[in-house]
Amino acid sequence: MDVTTALRSLGPGWFALVMATGIVSTAAARQGLAPISTATLVVAAVAFPVLAVLSLLRAWLRPALVRDELTSPRHAFAAFAVVAGAAVLGERLYEQGAEAVALALLAVAALGWLVLGYAIPSLVIVTAGKSGLADADGTWLLWVVATQGISTGTSMVAPPTGALGEAAAAGAVTTWAVGVVLYAVLLTLLLVRLLTAPVRPHELTTPYWIIMGATAISVLAGSRILELDRELPVVRVAAPVVEGTSLLLWSFGTWTIPLLVLLGFWRHVLRRDRLTYTPQLWALVFPLGMYSVATAEFGGVTGLRFMAVVARIEFWPALAAWVAVFAAMVVSLARAGRRGPQARCAGARPRPTLDR
Repeated sequence: MDVTTALRSLGPGWFALVMATGIVSTAAARQGLAPISTATLVVAAVAFPVLAVLSLLRAWLRPALVRDELTSPRHAFAAFAVVAGAAVLGERLYEQGAEAVALALLAVAALGWLVLGYAIPSLVIVTAGKSGLADADGTWLLWVVATQGISTGTSMVAPPTGALGEAAAAGAVTTWAVGVVLYAVLLTLLLVRLLTAPVRPHELTTPYWIIMGATAISVLAGSRILELDRELPVVRVAAPVVEGTSLLLWSFGTWTIPLLVLLGFWRHVLRRDRLTYTPQLWALVFPLGMYSVATAEFGGVTGLRFMAVVARIEFWPALAAWVAVFAAMVVSLARAGRRGPQARCAGARPRPTLDR
């Protein structure tokens, strides 16, 4: 694969690798598995700058392609994976004591969320030639994930007292509320599409697992808010709503897991749609890891002890999925690298092999 082909196919959805790896590292830390947590953190910490540099190079060399993606309802919302990846990695590094790097990443995430949070919906709204709800898919919920990533990060670094602490708490609560409303709106659009229009097997992609992942990170954001000082006015006012809504979202997210498994069974077993590696598979790993982390933290802050058991059980499917997808990625990249020289020797044009 030549550089041009690789850059063309390296969309922002690749940052789901950072999201998934960072949250699996966090989940492993919660389970006391330091070697696994450290190893996955290293992978995430290396992947983010590499992807950032390649993405900037792509924007410079292929500006028209990037512009088309940002105005396309099918691709635009994948850009929020950059924000979510920066937030998840920043929070994990903050826990590890690398506060300077962590704060820089969280600042990047906050700035990215402010810019993309207004730019993407505005561009999509004014774009002509849309296909209605046919354009809706699970990647739209990355908008929610990015929003709640800002809430979780703000709560984590908020000073316990003072004017800055009050401002940070207000920011955490308001972004959490925005994320919950966005989830309700976008989930409604996705369900209307799935329930009222024909769905082909290849359209039930792994990003639909973000339906559950968005609830999980909303629960995590709610848990972080509940850990703030209840004497802060905004926390005192919001705490009952945050606690009740987080329990509701956790319950709904748990309910969706068997449904998503059944839909995957229908696609890959009954309809025999071949499962191959694409970066979208990281959108399956992230929700599993986030569910484990969110369940552990919400159970801890509310005293629901059974959730610690659920979180421990859920960690292992998340880790297994990460290992499988990482191995598949390595094999896919190796094959793509071999095909490039062979195609050039044969005088053929290299085919893109990395899905946006």
